[in-house]
Order: sequence, then C-alpha cells, then structure tokens
Amino acid sequence: METVRDIILALGGPTKFGRACGFEKNPGARGSDMLARGSIPVVYWPRVVAEGQALGLPIDNDLLVQVHLPAALAKSGGLPADERAKPLRCLAPHGGEAFVTEGQSR
Repeated sequence: METVRDIILALGGPTKFGRACGFEKNPGARGSDMLARGSIPVVYWPRVVAEGQALGLPIDNDLLVQVHLPAALAKSGGLPADERAKPLRCLAPHGGEAFVTEGQSR
C-alpha cells in the first residue's frame, strides 16, 4: 500500500472504512471525504491500524506516516538536513527552563 486510497480500499471501501473510523452517521460520506482529500486525520489512525490488524493487513503507524508524506519527501527517505529539528541545549546555570535550539540566541 502506497497511498491513502490503497488503505481505504483495502479496508473495504469508503463506507466500511468510515465505520471502522467510528462514524455511525454517514460513514460512506466521511470515508469518501478522506478518500477525496487523500488524507486520514491522525485521530483515526489507532482505529485504522486496529481494523487493518483485524483483517490481517500490514497497516501500522509507520505506513500511515509514509502515505501522508509529500511524494518528494517519501522518495528521498526523510527531511533535508536543514529541515530537521535541532537539539535543545540549556542556557540556565542550574537546568532551568531557558532552552533554545542550537544557533538561536536568547
């Protein structure tokens, strides 16, 4: 599975997918909305993973992250070095709350 569409279809299509996400009212419409957007909100990921596992499908959080990455980012294998989070370092003498990222001043 490489796209949100693949996941939704593997889980039985928009209506079954919507039910798996917990929608009792209009599950087909909600599943279709996510299919059209090409995005599954993170709040539904635990249900999607559980439904996938119940059906014996290889759906996990890592797959969900992968299918939501922009295509160029997914192909490159991650963020460019200048886009990665920088480590925090403490500027307070006794470990107080004066944290900044490297290269940033107070």
